[in-house]
Amino acid sequence: MEKTTIKINNGDYRISFGVMQTIKYCKLRNITITEMNEEFAKYETGNTDGSEFVDLLWSALSDGARRDKKKFLFTNEDVGDFIDDIEPGEIEKFMATLIKTLPENKKKATKKVK
Repeated sequence: MEKTTIKINNGDYRISFGVMQTIKYCKLRNITITEMNEEFAKYETGNTDGSEFVDLLWSALSDGARRDKKKFLFTNEDVGDFIDDIEPGEIEKFMATLIKTLPENKKKATKKVK
């Protein structure tokens, strides 16, 4: 898997989407994967308070630190502050990485390789 980082507070932090990140997100919100997908559907309608995005970024950063064998000491509140202060273009990089990891996009990429 390609290693993607985003710049936060003058540092580069790995973001990771996958099984462990999904588990972290679901445990954090005390939900199932089905409920997670329902939460993400809220973005299309604008029926969200933003906490889903903060928790998604937290879980991706937390899992990136785990994969890099680094301590992760940031809280959800810290991540919310990161979003407020993040450099232009970094959220777009985060979203592009997320979109590439969605199951339907992984299938498309696999078909192209064959």
